[in-house]
Amino acid sequence: SYFKLCCTFTKYSKQVMLNFNRKSTSGWNIWYNFLECSGGSLSMLQVVLDSIDTNNLSGITGNMAKFVLGLATIGFDAIFFTQHYIFYPEPTPNQETKSNNDIPSSIHKPSDTLVLSLTSFDRETDDSLLDPDDDESLSSAPARRGGYT
Repeated sequence: SYFKLCCTFTKYSKQVMLNFNRKSTSGWNIWYNFLECSGGSLSMLQVVLDSIDTNNLSGITGNMAKFVLGLATIGFDAIFFTQHYIFYPEPTPNQETKSNNDIPSSIHKPSDTLVLSLTSFDRETDDSLLDPDDDESLSSAPARRGGYT
C-alpha cells in the first residue's frame, strides 16, 4: 500500500510540474481525473463508514494508506482541474491561438511533425525534370505506360 502511495505521489507531481512548465494541459485527458476523483472519494467514504460502523477510528488508522491515497487522489485531481479549467484553459475558436514562435522548442505538437509520403520520388520517371531538348535524358527515361523503350 505504501509503495502504491509513493508511485501515486511521483506520478501526479510529475504531471503537475509538466503542466506548469508547459503552461498547458493539451494532449492530456481530463475525463480520466473525473473517474479517479470519484474513485478516491468512494474509497475515503468506505474507510469513514467502516470507522462509523465500528464506533472508533480503527477504520481510518488501521488502513491509513488507503485513506491517504484517496485524499492524495482528490487533492491532485483538484490541482489538475484548476490547471485545466482555470490556469491553462483550451482556447476557444474566437480566441487567437499562439503563433509557433511563442511555443517552446521542447514542446512538439502533432501538427509540427513531419509526415513522410509513402510514395517514393524517382527522378527518372518525373517528366518535369526531363529536358525536352536533351535526347539523352528522354531515351533513358521509362515510358509512361509501356515500360522501358
